Amino acid sequence: MRELPQTLFEQADYYYIDSEQGKVESGDIIDPMEKGWVKDPQVLLLSDLLSGKTKAPRNDSLIIFFLKDSV
Repeated sequence: MRELPQTLFEQADYYYIDSEQGKVESGDIIDPMEKGWVKDPQVLLLSDLLSGKTKAPRNDSLIIFFLKDSV
């Protein structure tokens, strides 16, 4: 079940999730991906950002959203 509004998903450029499982268990990311509002390359792991595996985007106009998986 998705609890966040469609507009958020259509406007954000990147989504950091706390677990890879979020892509298959969290309605807040599954539903927007199925509807095409979010593409897989936009969904990144927060742990990858914190460990330096992924670099944070450096653009003041980007909208980045952090999703916490409650599973």
